[in-house]
Amino acid sequence: MNKCTHEVRKQYWKNIINQCLQRPEGMTAKQWLDENNICEQTYYHWLKRIRQETYELATDSANTACVKTMRSEVAFAEVPLPAMNPATPSENGFRPDITIQTGSVLIGVSNTASDALLGKLFEVIGHAR
Repeated sequence: MNKCTHEVRKQYWKNIINQCLQRPEGMTAKQWLDENNICEQTYYHWLKRIRQETYELATDSANTACVKTMRSEVAFAEVPLPAMNPATPSENGFRPDITIQTGSVLIGVSNTASDALLGKLFEVIGHAR
């Protein structure tokens, strides 16, 4: 199978896999496949193949080096305060202890925020760049 044909088939099966993943709650994958006249063996063959290709792409040495470098570096940056006064409580009474602005997004964080929440917040901000 040439590369073009493979890519077309891969996109076709990605679409089917996504549809199956969005099946009604309570319906099994087998039931959905039977209802949509899709061969279960072929479905799982393509699911495995797409997962393997995705894994290989994610673990490619160039990509891994980039991810490791990004995650191990710690950088501090001065964050300019927005025009509003962050010490002034908002309409709901919340007054952040720290504000983070990235692009047009302003995030107010309380000093009672959990480590897990802060970790997830910085992870999301890191991926938004």
